[in-house]
Amino acid sequence: MKKIKVNIVVPSLVQGGGPRVIFSYANYLVKQGHDVVVYVPILYTWPKVRNGKINWKTSVGNFLRGNKLRWFDNKFKIKLIFKISDFYIRDSDIIMATAWQTAQSVYNLADSKGKKVYFIQGYEVNDEDTNKIEVEDSYSNQSKIFEEYLLSLVE
Repeated sequence: MKKIKVNIVVPSLVQGGGPRVIFSYANYLVKQGHDVVVYVPILYTWPKVRNGKINWKTSVGNFLRGNKLRWFDNKFKIKLIFKISDFYIRDSDIIMATAWQTAQSVYNLADSKGKKVYFIQGYEVNDEDTNKIEVEDSYSNQSKIFEEYLLSLVE
């Protein structure tokens, strides 16, 4: 089996069911011999959402938590980065966005960062001031990303 490099971009390391699923898959990939890095942005922004405003609460939380998961026994590397950009993320075979907050930034990364995948676990609208339009906007590139990925498999 070919060993691959996988980049996973998460909005934060906050404990929850969604992150637990993603981290379980990351551990599985590491156990299979793949090279997995989970990226966490310190400067937590949405480029096309809320006029690029910074979410200071999450940004400060990401900085203070650092790259340690106290609630999950991770086997993968965690890398804190200033923001989601080509400068901070390594080249890989696959790069995965894991939430509506990371989808647009991952989509905008260079092709060398990996085949782009958007791992959607549910409809991420809740009562934490999440705007339905913002969430649905994150899905707009999803079908294009999936189509590009499928085309790469048959080439």
